[in-house]
Order: sequence, then structure tokens, then C-alpha cells
Amino acid sequence: MNTNKSLERLIFTDNANNVIGVVAPSTLYYLSEGITYLNGPNKSVKLNEQSREALIAGLTEAGSLITGDNNEASLIIKLLNDPESSRTTAHFLTTSQKCSSTIEKIGSIKNSNILVIGCGGIGSTTALLLAGAGVKKLALADHDTIEKSNLNRQLFWRLRDIGKKKASTLKRVIEERYEKTEITCIERQLNYGEIQTLLTNENFTLAIVTADTPIDLASRCGELARVTKTSIMSGGYLHGQCCANFFSATDLSSNYEMAENSNNWSRLPESIMPSFGPTNFSIAALLSQGAIEYITTTDTSNQNSTCTQWDAREFPANFTNHTWKK
Repeated sequence: MNTNKSLERLIFTDNANNVIGVVAPSTLYYLSEGITYLNGPNKSVKLNEQSREALIAGLTEAGSLITGDNNEASLIIKLLNDPESSRTTAHFLTTSQKCSSTIEKIGSIKNSNILVIGCGGIGSTTALLLAGAGVKKLALADHDTIEKSNLNRQLFWRLRDIGKKKASTLKRVIEERYEKTEITCIERQLNYGEIQTLLTNENFTLAIVTADTPIDLASRCGELARVTKTSIMSGGYLHGQCCANFFSATDLSSNYEMAENSNNWSRLPESIMPSFGPTNFSIAALLSQGAIEYITTTDTSNQNSTCTQWDAREFPANFTNHTWKK
């Protein structure tokens, strides 16, 4: 790896030349008539005094000074120099006050093990976004094959992929982009009992369910999370109504269960779902963002289950969020 020496300038020291942290690389600034303006993750500030003390105070107020010792600051620079982790690291530097927090979060992502059930328009995008954020271990479950009608929203397939299995094709797509990934494929239809056994026996950090079969799977994700002690995210749509759900493994409430008797519904023999690309990507973005936030949360023992709903036929979308309090 070629180290960008200029990034070492982000390491910030006090007047005694002791390392006190790094400056968030997303910070903006400009100088005008002896005044320094800073735009940081928390706010914009104006510095009338041109001194190191004033700059330290201004960077701290703006949320741009991420504190840490020499070793921690050097590791942050190493992560910023790594093409695979640089952007994710920069993201977490906008939410952290300490270098150690960002380092821990990057490690949590790298060491996570995620199960994705359903590798269609939502699942394939979610898996790629997770891999792009640094997740190195994924299990992909899907029994289906690629059809030409999938290409409007499953943008990682090519015409020559038609007829191939979605899970193994997605494995190839991820491995072509991201090094040192460990991907397992399950290319058969999993019923509820098999999914329960899989989550019970394997040490998954999180499961993400986007499959539309079995038809009642989405409605049983809360139950599945409690039984298997594995937190689960699910996402999908019906007509234009979309949802992205988080079911906490530690939330023992049953108030967040979805519609009863969901398995009594059937699709028309001529069924064509409105699988519109922007809708799929919107759901995938929320699922992957939520997954990363869950993975990087230090204490997951007291998290509530949540549901985000919106109508994709409306613009701008009106997102409704609901949290089930314990």
C-alpha cells in the first residue's frame, strides 16, 4: 500500500507537540481578513484569533477534532490510507469524539458475519453495500435464477448471467470488487424451520430478510429474532407501500408483530410485482445503513425494534418511523 504522507498532516498536536488526535478529513475551512471559518460535523464556527489554542477550541466545537494518542491517531491515518476502509473511516470520524471509537467500529464491521436471505433487487444491493462498507463475511441464501426481467433493478447482473443462480452470481460480483471476502452460498428454498435452525446453529451477527417466499416469512421475523436470539432486519413492499424493519433479539415484546394469518394470502397466477429499481434501492439503502449502525453499536442488549414505512408512489416520500418500547 502506498502511504499518502499528506494525510499525516491530519494528526493534530498541542503547543508541546504532543499528539491530541486527528482532524476529521471532511472538515471545510476558509480564511478571510484574518478570520478562520470552520465547518465541521457538528456545526460551523468562526475564529477571530489565530492561535493554536483557538484552533483547538474551534475544531473541538465544530466536532472536527477526534481525540486520541499517537498510536490511535497513526492507526486512523493507516485506515484512511487504505482504499477499502478510507471512506468508511471518514464517515465514522464524523460521528465519533475519540479515535478509539472509530477504530473499534471499523473492526466490528470487518469481523461481522451477516446472513442475507433473498438476493433479488433488495438483497443483492444490500449485500454489496455491506461489502463496500467493509463486511468481509457474508452468507447468501437464494434458490432463484436470474431472468431478463430482473435486470431493471438487479443492476449487477449482465445479459450473459441470465439463467445462472442469483446467490453464486452475487458471490462472484462481490469477490470481483472486494478482496479477502468469505462468502457462503445457500442455493435452495429455505422454509421457516430451516432458517430458524440456521440462525440457532451459526454465529451470525445479524440476519437480513428480503425474500418474498415463504410468503409469511416477513411477518414472522420478530418471532424468529426472539427464538434464535439473533437480531433481524427485513425489508420489502406491497403495491407501493414500503417498509424497512429492525427486530431486536433482546426485545421480548410481541407488539411489533405484523399481520396475522399472512400465510393465507396467495399471489395471482399472473402476478407481476411492481419491482421498480429506485424502490428496491431505497429499501436496500435503509437496510444496509441500519445494519452497519447495529454492527457498530457497542451495547446491543437494550435496543428496541423499529419500523420505517413510506409510500414509494409519493414524492417527496413521507417516512413514518415507529419504535416499539420495551
